[in-house]
Amino acid sequence: MTKAFKNYWRNYFNFSGDATRAEYWWMVIWSFLFTILWSAAGTAVAYYHTSAVKKLIAATDYTRLNLPPAVMAWMGITVFVGLLLVIPSLSLEVRRLHNTGLASFWVWLLVLADLSTKIATEFVNSMPLTIATTILSLIIFILILIPSNFFEYAHIIGRDR
Repeated sequence: MTKAFKNYWRNYFNFSGDATRAEYWWMVIWSFLFTILWSAAGTAVAYYHTSAVKKLIAATDYTRLNLPPAVMAWMGITVFVGLLLVIPSLSLEVRRLHNTGLASFWVWLLVLADLSTKIATEFVNSMPLTIATTILSLIIFILILIPSNFFEYAHIIGRDR
């Protein structure tokens, strides 16, 4: 588990190597635990400032909120940490898909399509886009479950060795 954590940070910008299933899933567990702890701490900060939570829930114009500095700081740190984790998480996903034996073209096509539909879903509320995002996410999830080098010798989609 600690080796996977170290590799996650060591391979921050490494989009060309491989990542084993164990390495990937240990980081999923680390991320899950981190998210629980981070959410609990965020809930404690917001609970301490109950009026801020009421303002957030009732707000229709988020540009005029006067939230307490602690809540604003926590929200800013949360965005920063999220952005900090995007690149190594994407790198790990790409390396895991490489490890299944998929050719780099297909790995990048899947990842970029998945990212673009997820980003577009944030701005456009349409059912076809939501369905496309869900299907792409499921395809990537299934591919991540596949054993190492499964597609290595598959014609068209496999890597040339």
